[in-house]
Amino acid sequence: MNATVLPDGSIRVESETAPGKTYRVSFLGVDGLPRFTCTPEQYRRSAPDHGVTTGTRGRTPCKHARAAAELLEAAGLIVHGIDGDGCTGWMLTPVAATLAAVPATDADFDGLT
Repeated sequence: MNATVLPDGSIRVESETAPGKTYRVSFLGVDGLPRFTCTPEQYRRSAPDHGVTTGTRGRTPCKHARAAAELLEAAGLIVHGIDGDGCTGWMLTPVAATLAAVPATDADFDGLT
């Protein structure tokens, strides 16, 4: 699947089975685990589809989110491994966890309109 990072940080994934069909995958890092949400960008009667779907923390809810996770893994932001409970899933890398934990301050927004 072809996956592309968009300016807002979400990832557009092109369908392999329905040409022209795309999905927008977003994720949020919480307690070291990403939570993925996949949203179809167009509705087409001719192509079976899922609605908006969100996975449990560290798990991908569909093949489109899996493609996005693989892109994030290639970028070094998440890794696939075993958590403290012995379950496999996606985890934030230390760098990504640090970035997610840094709170924004008013100074970060100075000069922005």
